[in-house]
Amino acid sequence: MIILKKVSKTYDGRRMVLNKVDLEIHTGEYIAICGQSGSGKSTLLNIIGLLDTEFQGTVIIDEYNISNLSDMQTSKIRSEKIGFIFQSYNLIPFMSAKENILLPFLYASRENFCAQQSKINDLIESLGITKIAPKKVQFLSGGEKQRVSIARALCLSPNIILADEPTGNLDKENAEIVFDALARLHAQGNTIVLVTHNNSKQIKCDRLISLKEGALI
Repeated sequence: MIILKKVSKTYDGRRMVLNKVDLEIHTGEYIAICGQSGSGKSTLLNIIGLLDTEFQGTVIIDEYNISNLSDMQTSKIRSEKIGFIFQSYNLIPFMSAKENILLPFLYASRENFCAQQSKINDLIESLGITKIAPKKVQFLSGGEKQRVSIARALCLSPNIILADEPTGNLDKENAEIVFDALARLHAQGNTIVLVTHNNSKQIKCDRLISLKEGALI
């Protein structure tokens, strides 16, 4: 369960980006948050993902009140419970696809890494990127990079997946592949929060929410 109560965010002490947002996202739910550029979508996702902890209001992730946690505790929850998929991929170009996928294990235990090896190989196969796993990221297409970033987001088995405009740089065919992957994750019980400016029927979500000028409408 993700709960936001009266969450507001300002920049420079003046510009209101989020304005008293109230939102509940149930475990296993697939939510799409739509809105124009500048509406506060990415800021909202960063707060849900604990990348931004400078806000007013209350955020609860699986019964943890984020405001009551230390930086170390917040980082632990973020690494264990949340996987991120970004529009710009955020991959390291001179590393191979598989090396990028395994990056989250830098912050996990060796025992966890050993236990997950079989699952990671299955994950890579399920996303159709087995053949490109040894290739440097700089030589991959946009669709391939996004599938690598999805695999990286899932390698530690988080139960919450946050996707920030994951199809923004992709053509229609690759966008459909990404939406299908998110739908499969939802079917497996993951909580999905997708931020997009597109309210297309391609998005097979449980609930579509609109954000305008920092407020839910």
